[in-house]
Amino acid sequence: MGSSQIRAAACSFALFCSLLGPRAATAQSGSTCTEFIGFSQTEQYYLSGFIHSVPNPGGWQLRWFSGGSVDLWADRGYSGWGGGALVSHCAQSSSNPDRVVLNVSGDYNTDPNWWAQQTSRVIGNVRAKYPSVRMIALQPVVGGPGGGRCPISSPDAKLPFVRATYNYPYIKQGLAMDLGDAVVLGASPEVRSCGDYRPGDWAGHMTDSGAQAVGASVAGFWANGPSAAAPPPEPMPAPGPADVAPPVAEPEMPPAPDMSPPPDDEEMPPPDDGGASNSG
Repeated sequence: MGSSQIRAAACSFALFCSLLGPRAATAQSGSTCTEFIGFSQTEQYYLSGFIHSVPNPGGWQLRWFSGGSVDLWADRGYSGWGGGALVSHCAQSSSNPDRVVLNVSGDYNTDPNWWAQQTSRVIGNVRAKYPSVRMIALQPVVGGPGGGRCPISSPDAKLPFVRATYNYPYIKQGLAMDLGDAVVLGASPEVRSCGDYRPGDWAGHMTDSGAQAVGASVAGFWANGPSAAAPPPEPMPAPGPADVAPPVAEPEMPPAPDMSPPPDDEEMPPPDDGGASNSG
């Protein structure tokens, strides 16, 4: 490549960057402080595998409360919003995080609308507590392998399945209803096998090995995950209904050749003018 081609390529790249403007720079810089909000299972994998695997551990902090069901976080007076539930702190802007990762769990429930409604209330509480937040990412409880259910035999379980694995698909459906306005999906963590849950634990607490593996997986997602300031793509205009689509012009056909017989030699009578010559 000649010097003129190199200069042209450099100019094109500079123009491309200038068109992206501060949006691209902000997206690349990511979040200054991200707060994880969750429950005991969240605390397990956050401390066992996540914070040791994420590339920028100083940019994360953990808020969790035991038994932190989503309908409890929906209450602004819930103890989880207190200072004691914030168990670790970002290196900067700990009091004003710019991103929140909200982990969602609760009692056995198959209604995605319920999960969506409760999560929407928590989103409102997050914004009220942290006006600095520019992005909220939603994550479900840690599901079973491949999203399947793990059986359990426990007198405390309402159903014969580990609750986390039972709720996982319905939570995911509910979270998808809350997207938009800087609310995005985060990771969808799953255990490697049902053996990653503690034996006899109906709620879904994990073994040390299982928690470490899930934490590393979630950290891998966030190493390349959504940026705190990356705006959603511009919506494409919806196509109009088919019945109002403009008609397609048909190609013009050449005129058909005149196949009429030649006129007779006898003189044709003059056309009738309807008496127009006698009017007036």
